[in-house]
Amino acid sequence: MLTGRWFTVTIAHIEALRDKLSKHKWSVDEELTGDDYSISAVWKLSRFYGSSHIYIEFEGLGDFAVLPLNEAYACHLQGDNSFSLYFGKLFKTFDAELDEFIAQLNGMQT
Repeated sequence: MLTGRWFTVTIAHIEALRDKLSKHKWSVDEELTGDDYSISAVWKLSRFYGSSHIYIEFEGLGDFAVLPLNEAYACHLQGDNSFSLYFGKLFKTFDAELDEFIAQLNGMQT
């Protein structure tokens, strides 16, 4: 399904992201609401052995309202839009980009 020029994220994208985070010892501690403008949701993450948190924002700027999480088209590290993951086609570009996104997260100090 298309929303404007963006593919909508599917449950499979969310599950793949959550699964990959868990395999790399990241925990989704909270699922927070977005900003009612361009952010659909925010995940508060921590390492299983760490004490600090990072936040991942799900982008969902729609024509007339913020899109729900299942229609978000990307996510990024809060405060750094260059550190992002686009929800493209599963098993094509998404898998490689997901691995790269997780590698960037793994390189952070938490």
